[in-house]
Amino acid sequence: MIYYGLDIVSPALFLPAGFLVCCGITYATGTNWGAASTIGVALIGMGISLGVPLPVIAGMIISGGVFGVNLSPLSDVTILSSATAGTTVSDHLKAVSKVNRIVLVLSAAAYYFMGAYYAGSETGGTEHIVELQHVLSQTFDMNPLVLAPIVITLAMTFAKIPSQVALFCGIIAGGLVAAVVQSNSLHDIFAALNYGFTHTTGHELADTLLVRGGIQSMMWTFSLAFIALCMGGLLEKAHFLTVMLEKILPKLKSNVSLVFTTLCTCVLGNVTTSEVYLSMILNGSLYKEVYAQRGFKPEMLSRLLSEGSMTSGMLLPWTTAGAFMTATLGVSPLVYAPYAVYVWLTPIISLLLVGMGRTLIKYEPAQGYSVPKDITN
Repeated sequence: MIYYGLDIVSPALFLPAGFLVCCGITYATGTNWGAASTIGVALIGMGISLGVPLPVIAGMIISGGVFGVNLSPLSDVTILSSATAGTTVSDHLKAVSKVNRIVLVLSAAAYYFMGAYYAGSETGGTEHIVELQHVLSQTFDMNPLVLAPIVITLAMTFAKIPSQVALFCGIIAGGLVAAVVQSNSLHDIFAALNYGFTHTTGHELADTLLVRGGIQSMMWTFSLAFIALCMGGLLEKAHFLTVMLEKILPKLKSNVSLVFTTLCTCVLGNVTTSEVYLSMILNGSLYKEVYAQRGFKPEMLSRLLSEGSMTSGMLLPWTTAGAFMTATLGVSPLVYAPYAVYVWLTPIISLLLVGMGRTLIKYEPAQGYSVPKDITN
């Protein structure tokens, strides 16, 4: 992917093009984890070769992935948020698109200007590309068959085959390519799976891209996820957020304050439980009756659950999502957060549009709901 991708990628258009590619792949597959671990890794290799800093590339990949899972009818986030709030997937997606279409355009524009900046900087340009491609061609056999693992993985995910099965088949295909095309032994293949690729080329940039960890390097991610789920279960059973909201909700008189508090408690849910899904379920159950009493349709709440929980979950290093992305992309959420434009811009635009009265989704009076007089925009 790195070798052939460098032939067609323009340095100035790398970031916006990579962002849109991640958006499309994640939308089609419904998983940003799968997209980050496949096309995301390849984009990191190409981006570093073009002189783009790793945190910027990681932020772009995360942004595209969050857009995809928020808008994809196949994603767990879409299904869980709509089910928790009590609405249909189609109504949820219509509500989400009201905000996300605007954020998509703004994010693509931001990545275009970032790409133009790095293409003209001293660290950018294409002077290292020919040298890197030469090193790769000398180290590996660049037969087009080497693209088979990524093609098989993406084809299976586009065919809506579960991502676990698709990734496993990609691993099998990668092992066969390594044995047949690259003449690696069975011992070398299993060693790379367990410990990562350890062969060095003597070229600093090539070694940075190639030498990566295997299963063992992911063990801390597994342990963190296990601990986070245990802690989340304890906090949920202790009704931590419920007690807090009982004091806050009576003071929320406007739509803006209600939406702002919802987004904040979604973030707090991720901070305390370390799990996006737990935060969505917890906040959905807390606010469902409140939003109904104030005349909102359930898709209004489901939209906010994805905009608050999914976005903040990708920016916290101790959530399962943040830990996975750290291990996969090689950079902490605290480092790539400023460049994950779509992620932090989504709740901001959502709150602004609510304040303008543009994205309020309420029942009509004829439908049997009355809104209290003291609830204003």
